[in-house]
Amino acid sequence: MIFYRAITFLKSCLFGTTFFCCCFRLFALFIISFLAWNYFGLLSVVSLILIYHAILLVDYKNYLFFILGVFINMVTFHFATLFWVLQIDALQGFSILLFHSIYYTIPLCLLYWFRNLNLIRIYVFSLIWLLIEISRNFGELSFPWNILGNALGVNNSLVQWYSFTGVYGGSIFVLIIFMVFNCGVYGFKNNLTRKFVTLFVVSITLYSLGTYYLKSDFTNNQLKIIAVNSTKAGNYNKFKDIFYKLETINERIDFVISPELEFKNLPLNYNDSQPYSYFSENFFVKQNNSLILFGNEFYGESLKFNATLITSQDKSYFKVKEKNVPVTENVPVFLRWIIDDGYTNVTAFTRVPQTL
Repeated sequence: MIFYRAITFLKSCLFGTTFFCCCFRLFALFIISFLAWNYFGLLSVVSLILIYHAILLVDYKNYLFFILGVFINMVTFHFATLFWVLQIDALQGFSILLFHSIYYTIPLCLLYWFRNLNLIRIYVFSLIWLLIEISRNFGELSFPWNILGNALGVNNSLVQWYSFTGVYGGSIFVLIIFMVFNCGVYGFKNNLTRKFVTLFVVSITLYSLGTYYLKSDFTNNQLKIIAVNSTKAGNYNKFKDIFYKLETINERIDFVISPELEFKNLPLNYNDSQPYSYFSENFFVKQNNSLILFGNEFYGESLKFNATLITSQDKSYFKVKEKNVPVTENVPVFLRWIIDDGYTNVTAFTRVPQTL
């Protein structure tokens, strides 16, 4: 009896139109989305289900209320998954979150005319969501952080097959699970539903086999990798101290890897033939076959660009990003009259300095 009452209460909260029900759905969406993009990627399926229920299974009075409902849910979703951009730059972060909330809202409003078509609306919702993710990759305001496939990246075992499918393969995987769940709500009498269930089972099987294959070590060769990660602001002294510590390691080290922009406050110039040589000279005496891979900002001639720098004992070279992302790497055009750091952001699509 208690379980039945709990289910009834939950159902009323998910489908009700009262102020309390709306607040409950938004709170649930915020918490689940936050957990999905920070701790357990498969919870992104639950986020989709909550958004789908809030958009298509709630009885809105008219189209304007429907648009408002979609927009509020998109704002909640984006703030839950991208709240951290506000800590980098409040104005840029808020502008980007608002823009993308509107960008998602406009095509999702087309679902208003499919809300009475039980199975079709599930497929249309999934297709629109996927097209939004793909289309938003174009343009200056694009970024990859809240793509469904990217949410799976918080769990390493869930993304090992991305080298074959790309991140959108992960998005399709999440959407398939979402469609199978919602199709199951309406039973399995429909032929199209059975096809999707079959596709889901095949996907899970291939995923399991692929994960096992990628985790298996058939050559018995192991790489020794040192990952540098610190919560302190990147600076000269921290950079120097890390190499001092690396010099004390007597075991073989194949790679030293640092997260992107870990040392962003170091004024490295791309004209230097060996930007890290002063720090890494003693390290390479012991580890002459190692590679150092750092993501960093480089400066020179009023240019600033984000690149991956690979340094060996003999030489260094870098690869520039094809496109910089807003807030963290590039100030959007419409905000440059307010925010201007004096540098031109360089990408592979613009003028790239000579490779080291």
